[in-house]
This record gives sequence, structure tokens and C-alpha cells, in this order.
Amino acid sequence: MVSFCILVLGCIVISIVDARTCRIPDGLLAVFFCALTAAGIGETPAALWDRLLPARLPPALICFTVLYLPCRFCGGLGFGDVKYAALLGYALGPERYCVFLAAAALSGLLIYITGTFFLNWDRETKLPFAPFLSFGALAAAALGIPGP
Repeated sequence: MVSFCILVLGCIVISIVDARTCRIPDGLLAVFFCALTAAGIGETPAALWDRLLPARLPPALICFTVLYLPCRFCGGLGFGDVKYAALLGYALGPERYCVFLAAAALSGLLIYITGTFFLNWDRETKLPFAPFLSFGALAAAALGIPGP
């Protein structure tokens, strides 16, 4: 329950910062990471190790290769979004990671299509991605898929 509350609070704060500035500060991500890790302090050492590396490394690597590498060179997605997606993968675990990414991508696409057709956005319109990542994370956490 504490981890979920930290997830919700972190998602809200990071989404607001990204929506206002189109940047996600590293310090904010570090505080979010420390809070999520501290929420697992009561676990056994083996469970904490599982939380820190083996179960969390594949989502981070997938996030890096799928999101960062193609988008870094086109200028559409910044590295802050990638670090945030990796952090959410750490929080959600591999069981919920695909659901999280699909919900984030589909919600972002829906808003972009709506803005393009009804609000006359052009290709140069900046659309912060952290709110969509937050929505995807909260949707994946709320779906009841077994996780960490």
C-alpha cells in the first residue's frame, strides 16, 4: 500500500513538472527512486535484491532500446522520459511492464490524434510524455495484475 501511494504521488509530481517545463529533472527521479526503494526496506534481503536488479533489469533494457535509441536522434523524446519509464518499470516489475507501455503509448496517441484533428496541432507541437507514462503506470498498477 505504501509503495502504491509513493507511486501515485511520484507520478503526479513528475507529470506536473514535465507538463509545465517539458523536462524531468534527474534530482526528482532520484528522490522517487529512493522513496520506492525505501518502501521495500521491510522485505527480506533476498526479496530486496530481487527488487533491485534481476527482475528490474529487463524492463530497463527494453525501455532503453525501444524508446531511447530510435527517439534520441529524431528529437521527439528526451532522455528524461526514458529514465522515468525505466524507473516506472522498476516500480511495476516485469509482469506489468508491457501493460504500462501499451497504456502510455495508446493514451499519448489518442491525445495526439485528437489534438491534430480537432485542435489544429501541427507536427511541431510539443507534447510532454511523462503524463502518459504516469497514466500507463497507474493503469497497470490498478488492473490487479500480480506484481512485486
